[in-house]
Amino acid sequence: MAKGRNGTVRVNDALADMMRRAPFLPFDIKTADGDTIHVGHPDFIARSPRGDMAVVYERDGHFRWIHLNMAVTLEPTRPKGTQRPGRR
Repeated sequence: MAKGRNGTVRVNDALADMMRRAPFLPFDIKTADGDTIHVGHPDFIARSPRGDMAVVYERDGHFRWIHLNMAVTLEPTRPKGTQRPGRR
C-alpha cells in the first residue's frame, strides 16, 4: 500500500485494497466525527473517479457520502455470531 508523508497508509489507497480483496471481508469506516459506516458487501460501496469521495449504500437503499479526508480508520468486521480466533 502507498504511504503518506508521515509513513501511514493513505485511507483512499487502503479503501481500494479492501474493496478489491478476495474473498471480500466486511469492514467499518470510522470518521473523524466518531461516526461508523458499515460496508457489508463490495456492491454497496463506490469511490468517486478522483478517489476523494465514496458512497456507501445500506440494505434498505439509503446511502451516505463520505469525504475520505474525514475517514480515520478502516476496520475489518466479523459476521455476527462468529468469534475471534482463540476465544471461547
